[in-house]
Amino acid sequence: MSLRRLDQDYALEERGRFFIPSETEGDWDVDEHVDHRQLVLLKAEALASENRLKEAVDMFAMALRYGPVRPEQLSSLVGCVLRNFKKKSEESPARSEPNWTQDCELDCPGCHCFIAEPVTVTCGHTYCRRCLQHSTFSQCKVCNEDIRRRPGEPRLNVILCGLLDKWFPEDVKRTKYLGEAESLLKSKQYDKAIALTSRLLDYGSSNMWVQICHAEAHRGLKHHRQALEIWESCLTVSPFPEGYFQKAKILQEMGHVDESLQVFLQCLALDENFHQAKREVELLL
Repeated sequence: MSLRRLDQDYALEERGRFFIPSETEGDWDVDEHVDHRQLVLLKAEALASENRLKEAVDMFAMALRYGPVRPEQLSSLVGCVLRNFKKKSEESPARSEPNWTQDCELDCPGCHCFIAEPVTVTCGHTYCRRCLQHSTFSQCKVCNEDIRRRPGEPRLNVILCGLLDKWFPEDVKRTKYLGEAESLLKSKQYDKAIALTSRLLDYGSSNMWVQICHAEAHRGLKHHRQALEIWESCLTVSPFPEGYFQKAKILQEMGHVDESLQVFLQCLALDENFHQAKREVELLL
């Protein structure tokens, strides 16, 4: 047998390996209906889990060409973006933290405001009720113990409340006015809430919660610029996840979508389990 004939036989054999017989053509049609979008999404999720952000973004973009992607399918990409955001933040020059060494013993270690309506948490340290209601942090600022509270209203430290009423009546009175302003805010009486919080601020109150109530009343009236400036001032004093979340929502309402994404990521950098912020990032991506 000639060498040429051997080559021809080998070529036919190889060809037979790659061509499917006619009786199996029905099975081939089934294979053509493989969910390519799902395969691309799986590849994108794998890249995101490996922290390969650029490649993951490209792969998710390819998946979008096959059809819509649900926000919850972007959770791995959100995690990848957040890890890269944190890495970039750590590489940036460290921003000096406010110096609270001059805090009064009766200031809340959470918001650094007068500790009216005090609540003593499981570790034994005491915070103002508002800090715990708003879940501004999950670890004690003093000892780092987990202080996530059980469902329900925080229970006031009755003994300390009595002492504060006796020794600091003016500070306690201002806290009660703040409660009135918050009630006005909840009932959407924004003008009255602004008037009351303005009086407290004019009186010299530097209470962060007064400023937040003032900001949210302006937000209720669509005074977004004023609300944003006040929130930024509050975050300078006490950076906390809820604050960044609300700032991001205001930016969204103003139409500044790209800026809001950055601020949502700042929120998640402080608390990865802030589910509302994570959901917003998924929707924006």
